[in-house]
Amino acid sequence: MLMKSSRFHSMDLLERKVALLRWEA
Repeated sequence: MLMKSSRFHSMDLLERKVALLRWEA
């Protein structure tokens, strides 16, 4: 469960960064 949570968190962070980049662009 912990590993899955960590993976999801990482994905969320990546998605957030991508979204920010897209918004800025």
